[in-house]
Amino acid sequence: MSTPLQLTDELAVVLRAVRMADFAEVGAIAKLCSIAVTTPLRRLMLAGHVRSHQSRRADQSRTRLYSISAAGEAALHAHDAAARRQAAIAAYGSAVAQPRTTRSTGTYNGAELRPTVTRPGAMDAFELPSRVGSRLRYRDGRVQELRAVAGVDMGADGLTFGPVTLFQSPAPCAGFAFPLSGRAEVKA
Repeated sequence: MSTPLQLTDELAVVLRAVRMADFAEVGAIAKLCSIAVTTPLRRLMLAGHVRSHQSRRADQSRTRLYSISAAGEAALHAHDAAARRQAAIAAYGSAVAQPRTTRSTGTYNGAELRPTVTRPGAMDAFELPSRVGSRLRYRDGRVQELRAVAGVDMGADGLTFGPVTLFQSPAPCAGFAFPLSGRAEVKA
């Protein structure tokens, strides 16, 4: 059963060495740390940060190998993050943002966001509706049904388009006949 353990810098050094020399004996871990590691290893094992495995050497003598556990990885990661945070505070000063000073006065009216007319007629297209199916939709929310679409007559002399009643005015192509071959003729 593991007990909570606050990692000190010495324990973190030993835990990093165990991680680096995975499944290593005490001597190899001590060589990496350059300190005595027996007591720190026991404390880390009791906390559940290090696992101990029994093994045999080539000469069949018993030995104990050590590896880091998932809890040890998490504790080492948290310790390193806290150390980085403390180093950043020491290097850059306080970790708390300083109050902001504003120098602007008055209120914002958003004048540059209003529509600008640089030449007459530039915004006239926005008054025209968008056609969606058989409906015309205006920007102000109005919806108008199309009453009639150009009447198409397939005569002997070609396609003839009748008047368009959509805007109650004759269509620009009304009265024109488009022969299937040759040039367009004007009908009276």
